[in-house]
Amino acid sequence: MSGGSCTLYVGTSCELSGGRRASERKLSNRRISEALPSETGLKLSESYSTPASVRQDPHIHFAHGGQADFRGRNGVYYNFFSSPRMSVNVKTEDASFRLHGGKLIVHGSFLTEVHIVGSTNAHTLAQASFWAAELNRENWGWTVINGTCKSRYFVFGRRGRKQCGDLAITMSMSTANFTLGSWTVTARGNHVYDWLAGPKHRVDVSFAVRGDAAARSLPHGIIGQSFSSAAPRHGLLDAYPEAGNITTSAMAEGAIEGQATLYEMPSSHATDFLFSRFGKREETLGGVRGAVAGSLLLSREPGTVDAAPD
Repeated sequence: MSGGSCTLYVGTSCELSGGRRASERKLSNRRISEALPSETGLKLSESYSTPASVRQDPHIHFAHGGQADFRGRNGVYYNFFSSPRMSVNVKTEDASFRLHGGKLIVHGSFLTEVHIVGSTNAHTLAQASFWAAELNRENWGWTVINGTCKSRYFVFGRRGRKQCGDLAITMSMSTANFTLGSWTVTARGNHVYDWLAGPKHRVDVSFAVRGDAAARSLPHGIIGQSFSSAAPRHGLLDAYPEAGNITTSAMAEGAIEGQATLYEMPSSHATDFLFSRFGKREETLGGVRGAVAGSLLLSREPGTVDAAPD
């Protein structure tokens, strides 16, 4: 390693300052626009499901494989998913908690809010939000979800549901599903276990797709971009010791296009950012090559992950 960075090749790894580590796959900086559709692995004629999830503090599992950690900045919204008809922002909040039977104190973060904007088949925009802070000690609540449908406000919680055009929202005790077209976003509320400071509830988020929607939508966002090519994405991970203290710092470097700051959003339901796909057209078989040009992989040097400053 030299110059504050390390270059990764298959079967190798390198340590970064502050106990961070980069995962074991050399990343390509080829833009999808330079690749043939067959090279992206996306085929409009296929039906497949490639789930992605963000869990705990927060650990990302990308569609088509690969992992990264993502701390986020306290109180900041990030776009996690952007497709022609759906945009999903999340909020990160700092928290401290114990792990490993109390031997390790983690100063990290959790997702605490999920905010969705959907363009429904009723030719209207719907907004919906999941608020972990509305969960009670038993991990449920009556006002966990709110939003607007045709400019009319709604709010509900346990065992509630709402239909707005073809946007369907359902909630059980602490889990809500937001389904629009072939995409489903699932928000699962949970406790912050062994809590020391910060929010006492978190929300884990997963994304699922049916049929060929990923090839037509070519989504972006921190999570969404992993649906737009078949290659796994491997990014920076925080290394947790068995005991002592750790302050997390990984921001999915190496697995996302550009830096995390490019995905910061000015408000909970904002949809516009550098890589936004919201409001763009979905593709057909004849337009797949042009659609591929609209989604980017990485604009960094191949496999280079910047080290944190000493």
